[in-house]
Order: sequence, then C-alpha cells, then structure tokens
Amino acid sequence: MTRRMYGGFLATVFFASGAVAFSAEPPRSVSVSGSCVRNVVPDRGSVTVVVDVKDPDAKRAQVAATRQYEALRSKVNALKLSDGEISTSEYVSEEIREWEKNRMVSRGYHTRIGLRVETSDHGRLGEVIDAASREGIKDVGELRNFVSTKKMLEEKMACLKEASEQARAKADALAKALGAKVGDVLTVAEAGTSDAPPPQPRFGAAMMAADATMKAAPTIEPGKTELSTNVQVTFMLR
Repeated sequence: MTRRMYGGFLATVFFASGAVAFSAEPPRSVSVSGSCVRNVVPDRGSVTVVVDVKDPDAKRAQVAATRQYEALRSKVNALKLSDGEISTSEYVSEEIREWEKNRMVSRGYHTRIGLRVETSDHGRLGEVIDAASREGIKDVGELRNFVSTKKMLEEKMACLKEASEQARAKADALAKALGAKVGDVLTVAEAGTSDAPPPQPRFGAAMMAADATMKAAPTIEPGKTELSTNVQVTFMLR
C-alpha cells in the first residue's frame, strides 16, 4: 500500500515538472533591424550682426552704436521676412584698457550691440548681410541654416515608420524561407537616431569690407541635414 502511494506520488511529481518544463520553452521568434536615412532640407535660417563702435568718450560710443543698431533694425523690419524674428543677442559697453610700460592705460571705450535675425525664408538672409554692409557694419557671424523642431519631429516620425516597415519586410522574408509566418511583436526598440547639421558658411570682417559696395545680396544656400534612425524588432513566429 505504501509502495503504491509512493510510486503514484513520483508519477504525479514527474508529470507536473514535465508540464512546467514544457511551458517554460521560449516561443519561436525572429529578431531583425530596420534603418532609415534621409537628407532633410533646413526650413529655418539665422544670422547675427554686431554693431561695434569705439570712441574716446563712453557716452558717444553708446549713442553712436545705438543709432547704428536702430538703423539696421529698421531696415531688417522693412524686409518683411517670412516668419521673421529679431532679437538683441548682446549689449556690451566697456572701457578698453591695455597694459603698457608696467601699467594699465585707457584706450577709450567701445559699445557692442548684436542683432540676431531668424526667418523661414533663409534664402533672403543675404539681404540682411547686405543691409548691414550698407550701414558700415562689418561684424557678421553665426550664419546658420537649421531644421525647425516641428519639421524635424515630422521627419523623424516618417523615418521611424520607414525603418519599422523595413524590419517587418526582413522578418517576412526570413519566416518564409523557414516555412513559418510572422506573428505578433514581442519587443521593439529605437536603436538610435542622429542628425548631422549641414556645413555652415562663415562671413568675416574682411569679406564684409569687400562687400560694402556690392550691387546685390549674396545667395545663401541652405545645404542639407542628414537624419538616420535604426530600430530593433523581435516578432513571434507561427
């Protein structure tokens, strides 16, 4: 009696452990990757123009710089740039001091006022540069063409969709070759997204001096921003 019960207990334990082992087997699956690379044309551009006036008198330096700055700001507003935004990027008024014969000596004062101009019509930034040169302003820099946050998000979403569809196509091809079918998604992850800004042109004081008498504004080419996205997806197999 005792032996029969013991044998039955062993059989029950064996059957239960076998069921657990069977249920613990991982489902058949296939892991694939998908990628997308796009060249996105920037839809925004900006340039910073800095008025820099030096004078032996601090007040005169400030007045002259302010007058030149306001004249430029008025000309930029008159351009009526699409989605234009202008802002003061800096305002500095200080004494110029230099070390000479073991002591600091004053070389006068200078006032700097920066005007940053941003627009969706980046091809017309050359007109801003032209307006600055006609006002005798030679410090032009930080010329940038870039993709707005809204457009970049739209492009990233479209690129993720393209990468995901590529991953699904790979999974279908592998499953078909193995005589199976693709089932539900087990896991999905974005492996990494990067966007490299386009090369930015540079304008220096020497160029601006040469352009002071030019007849037309320079053409600003936006270049392109490269956007790349990768996804990793694991599908069940049926």
